[in-house]
Amino acid sequence: MTDTCPRCGTQLLATGVSPAICPRCVLAVAVPDVHAPATSVKGYRLIRVLGQGGMGIVHLAEEREPPGRTLAVKVIRDGMDSKQILARFEREQQSLALMDHPCIAKVLGAGETEQGLPYFAMEYIEGDPITTYCDGNRLSTRERLALFIQVCDGVQHAHQKGVVHRDLKPANILVAQSDGGPMPKIIDFGVAKATAQDTLALTFFTELGMFIGTPEYMSPEQAGLAPDDVDTRADVYTLGMVLYELLAGTLPFDARELRKAGLDEIRRRIREVDAPRPSARVQTLGGASIDAARNRKTEAHRLVSQLKGDLDWIAMKALEKDRDRRYGSASDLASDISRYLVGEPIVARPPSALYQIRKLVLRHKLPFAFAAGAAGLLAATAVVMTIEAGGRPYHPGEGPCRQRGGDRTAHSFVPDGPLPGLRSNQRRREVDHRQGDPRSRRA
Repeated sequence: MTDTCPRCGTQLLATGVSPAICPRCVLAVAVPDVHAPATSVKGYRLIRVLGQGGMGIVHLAEEREPPGRTLAVKVIRDGMDSKQILARFEREQQSLALMDHPCIAKVLGAGETEQGLPYFAMEYIEGDPITTYCDGNRLSTRERLALFIQVCDGVQHAHQKGVVHRDLKPANILVAQSDGGPMPKIIDFGVAKATAQDTLALTFFTELGMFIGTPEYMSPEQAGLAPDDVDTRADVYTLGMVLYELLAGTLPFDARELRKAGLDEIRRRIREVDAPRPSARVQTLGGASIDAARNRKTEAHRLVSQLKGDLDWIAMKALEKDRDRRYGSASDLASDISRYLVGEPIVARPPSALYQIRKLVLRHKLPFAFAAGAAGLLAATAVVMTIEAGGRPYHPGEGPCRQRGGDRTAHSFVPDGPLPGLRSNQRRREVDHRQGDPRSRRA
């Protein structure tokens, strides 16, 4: 039995570990060499490294030809199938070209470096991740929500053009300062889908146990066994994660603890374990809750009070594991936040008791199945005993049940001998017998 490396196609011995990645690709993505000689990209002059992640290195670059724009060039790491990545990007490039929104950084083109690595040229945004910007400028909860609504508007625009981001997170939502105030810019639209198959392989563990990627923001359907079954509601879920972090100052679960778990456990937690409400999460932060509150220009107990109720339920609806129960679109999420800001009733509501019971049963199928079986057996036994007791023929003249020794049982209230109604019926039958049956005389 053999496996195939999902990144370069190398044949591997079957290990039972999924996904199995060859050692060469592990080293290529897990041990980046930032100080290596600069990659050469035709038509661009690479200035410096802006950042790096599990998928590649982002360079600040400048066009060699007029108009000489300053761009961000993201070079995908060695070991991936360049032809396949570029083919997927080209299939979506027509939709990307239709996007025109102030909150979306445009992807201007793609190609291969002189070393054969795929790259993407994007609009350069000089800004900070949205969570960093909000904390650094101590934006209040309401100011954060107003900024987040703009992000939702940008995502909704992309969805209307048929483009799903698939990898929304604070690092892909940069906030730049403009004349009109802070302006969020979403980067990497189109890049995540183009590298989707490789991202899936790299998001979790490699066969050597090294962790790459950020599963904390991943939707349950992306963590499932059919990650291609992704629609716009996957972006709604990841928007919910960003909203949660903006509100509570932390993610629902400790990222370090999550990364310590095995592949199957990470998948299970993403798919099955519900997040605590933001207000409840803040209460578990201890001293960190003071910093989170200070960054929102309030106090810890006041922050908890702000989040309790409407904001809790808005975040929890966006983070529903069942995508049919989430907001149907990014605009629906933004609309509910707008209703909260103006004091109108929100759509999100706490789950009903029936829904909570159903989820409890689904989480504990075996104990509930055993209890249901036992209850059914008891009910069937009771029915059978009732039928037997009610269908037992009564024989006139029988006395009540007695225990040995003459003590009466609980049926001692029944008088000895036939009941009065039965005596009357018996005398009537005796008279008929002495006078003869009229039916026999007619015969």
